[in-house]
Amino acid sequence: MAAKQRSLSTTVVARAKQANYRYELMTGIYILETWEKHVFNVLALVFLVFVVRMGFLKKLNYQYEVTTGLYMLETWEKYIVNGVVCAGFSLLAYTAINHLPTQGMNMMSQLSSYATI
Repeated sequence: MAAKQRSLSTTVVARAKQANYRYELMTGIYILETWEKHVFNVLALVFLVFVVRMGFLKKLNYQYEVTTGLYMLETWEKYIVNGVVCAGFSLLAYTAINHLPTQGMNMMSQLSSYATI
């Protein structure tokens, strides 16, 4: 049983090494140093995650266009509508960042004056 287990694990390791050799030959990273291989593999993984996320973003953009009716518009009309939406969100963010702390302090002072009465 132990010999069969050992032979199974050695065949798995041998297949993994063979797959790694094929990967290095196909990508051309067999030329690189070890640390360069690690950098390449990390960048490949980041790129893969980015590609997977792009599918999610494309689906989200499609959902946005269908929900708002932008899919019926021409390209230049989409740019105008999206520009207005972005300008509105940026003005909302500007207002929240600049005026919300002051309004919050005023509200807290009023609440504290109500609590003391």
